[in-house]
Amino acid sequence: MKNYYIIFLSIAILYITFPSVAQQGWTVYNSTNSILSSTPYRAISIDQSGNIWVGGSYSGLFKFDGITWTEYNTINSNILDEDINDILVDNSDKVWVANYKGISVFDGITFTNYDTTNAEFGGKTVYTLGKDNSGKIWISSRNGSFNYEGITTFDGTTWTNITGYPSQINGACFSDYAFTSNNDAWLACNNGLAKYNGTFTYYPPVTSLSVSHCVAVDANENIWAGGYHALVKYDGSEWTKFDNVSDLGIAEGTLYNDMFPDGSILWIGCSSGFLKFNMNTGQVITNFNSTNSPLGDNCVSRIAKDADGYLWLSTNIGIVKMDPAIVGVEVLNSNNRYILYGNPSDGIFNFLSDCKTKVKYGVYSLEGKLISLGTNTTGIFQVNLTGAPGGLYFVHVVTENSNNQTFKLIKY
Repeated sequence: MKNYYIIFLSIAILYITFPSVAQQGWTVYNSTNSILSSTPYRAISIDQSGNIWVGGSYSGLFKFDGITWTEYNTINSNILDEDINDILVDNSDKVWVANYKGISVFDGITFTNYDTTNAEFGGKTVYTLGKDNSGKIWISSRNGSFNYEGITTFDGTTWTNITGYPSQINGACFSDYAFTSNNDAWLACNNGLAKYNGTFTYYPPVTSLSVSHCVAVDANENIWAGGYHALVKYDGSEWTKFDNVSDLGIAEGTLYNDMFPDGSILWIGCSSGFLKFNMNTGQVITNFNSTNSPLGDNCVSRIAKDADGYLWLSTNIGIVKMDPAIVGVEVLNSNNRYILYGNPSDGIFNFLSDCKTKVKYGVYSLEGKLISLGTNTTGIFQVNLTGAPGGLYFVHVVTENSNNQTFKLIKY
């Protein structure tokens, strides 16, 4: 027991001396290290060459090639407007930029601009873009702040205004699109959730959400949607609801901004931080927020993933790059915390704490698959991965008084 105490004390000193360990794997781009301003950014996309495209409220459009930032504004280009709402890269690698005055499409040299004078969308301001499996572009527009004009599609030649809305969503704000493998369009809007496949199917709040702000389709064709008070899953026949407070451990009234399915993980950008959610277990593995990451005000607007596996986030503090394979120890609450030692190892990982309360812990693969569950009351426990393949794993520890920690394990 004396040796355990010495190890515990030594590692505790390391935590005090080097608090920046919890920040590894994060890069923040803002006015301190780039040409970005301090304006909140709400749009992000990645083209086929790996360039990061970002924009925000009256910020202009920016491209980042990994080394250099380039700005496109109304002074140095023919872009319609600098108030950017959404960005999308089409199948031809053209960058579509939804803005206050319409749409600007960049082909690498110049912008082709569309507004109500040369396109058939109903409102001058385009605020949401989507792309279905055939490459067709989906557009939501409005006139003024609240006069929403519905959905328009563009197949490269023809603009089509969709009609036949159910009364519940006629004039609704359509904030996000997701498409199944057979190209059914799922629509998040301020009056609930809807599906469109030539005709509309409306899902009333009793089965889905009174307000949905983002929607996604996972690899198993499950539909995920988030509103203000809950996350829901639809498997084609049954709805499952995950309550903000009791199930997800986040604040009531959290605004869900974006979702990104990634294997068995659903990454969720919201007003309470950046959630790593295991779709198999229905649990939040980690909530990255102002206490354990550089996300200063907890607001993540949009998510994109590049070819190297990095996640790119548009936030209120700038653009954030996250490496999910490097982000290691994320201490959600410093009370009664456990210390991990023997890491990396060939499979044996030891955890030590002066905490003698009951804890539950789960071991997960990098993809979010649950490997094992356990409980402990002694303050010392061991995770044995000697029979598992080498790679990265995570252990999520929850005490009986809801103090949570997530650890990264590296197995040789």
